[in-house]
Amino acid sequence: MSLSSLLPEKIGERILLITGLYYPNVAGSSRLLKDVVDHLNTCGYSVEVLALGAAGAPAIHAFDSKQNYKIWRVPPTKIRGTTNIQVLMKILSLHRHAPYDLIFSGVGYPLTIVAYFARAFIKKPYMSYCYGEDLTGVPEKMKKLLSVSLRNAFALLPISRFAESELVNYGVSEKIIHRVPCAIEMAPYVNVDPQAVEKMRQEWGLSGKRVIFTMARLEARKGHDIILQGLPSVVEQIPDVHYLIVGKGDPAPLTELATSLGVADRLTIVSYVSDEDLPVVYSLCEVYAMVSRRDPVTQFLEGFGICYLEAAACGKPCVAGNEGGCPDAVADGETGILVDPTSPEQVSAALLKILTDPVKAQEMGEKGRQRVKREFTRKTMLETVEAIVGKVIHS
Repeated sequence: MSLSSLLPEKIGERILLITGLYYPNVAGSSRLLKDVVDHLNTCGYSVEVLALGAAGAPAIHAFDSKQNYKIWRVPPTKIRGTTNIQVLMKILSLHRHAPYDLIFSGVGYPLTIVAYFARAFIKKPYMSYCYGEDLTGVPEKMKKLLSVSLRNAFALLPISRFAESELVNYGVSEKIIHRVPCAIEMAPYVNVDPQAVEKMRQEWGLSGKRVIFTMARLEARKGHDIILQGLPSVVEQIPDVHYLIVGKGDPAPLTELATSLGVADRLTIVSYVSDEDLPVVYSLCEVYAMVSRRDPVTQFLEGFGICYLEAAACGKPCVAGNEGGCPDAVADGETGILVDPTSPEQVSAALLKILTDPVKAQEMGEKGRQRVKREFTRKTMLETVEAIVGKVIHS
């Protein structure tokens, strides 16, 4: 019996999801929130989305026009703090036109604060997803207000033990904390067409190469540079190794670093791959590596890492940083190896341990695939969120 079958019959309760990032943005949180919105709309709720972005931008307009629910966009302003005020004003305006039963924040800071102030006017409950970095990367002067906003929420959904512990640090009662790990749909990652994999290898000049793969925005905290610094040690033992990166951003710092390390010919950076092609990309690598670390300025940390689940679903072992929510996504020694994300030596040692032991690598990959199937399925995640939403609305 599904969790949803235990809930009272829906009568079209209206929910407004407020978020900074939303599709067609390709960040993990955007994909997660879209899944949640699609599911809630399918099972009887009436969900609308209020997100940041220029509604007239071609990609955004093309996406929004194809959805069967309303997406409102608020363009970010250049003056600090005023964007959140605009979001609050838009919530109140929309609510006056057609009242909502729940405000669902797609992120901890700052939009849980916006939801807190919205409740003062509209007298409706609010809940929030929390990832970790939206709790650690908070300006000191805003932490007290965020704490009040979090503690007054009707439910909080941290995606990892790390995010959950940060909520406890903010003084949040465990009664409103419901950890809901990220999840994926297994089907696209199983039985990937070998011909499609080989075709992509040829197109990207990777035929005959032993590929290490990272999919992440080209931000320093994602750890591409640490993997590159460890790559020369890997090359010494595995001459045909190649490092593939898929991610948007400025590639210049990484290509310059690769040149200085003498491994420029072993680096390929691709800015974008469609969701449909992701299983193919994961399938052409031998090991997935992303060693995220704490950003020293923003204090952002990886909240979970859906990419680790995607790699595992393709049967690939992972190398991940031992900070933030990564230890929830990668079981150390079982589905991959956790390392100090600031240590090129630990990274190269972990990569070599996997690449020089194909039997162990296959075993890790298979354990990873079974773990995703057992613990991180999209259906279970969505039904859990649905049950929490129903409890909040009907409480």
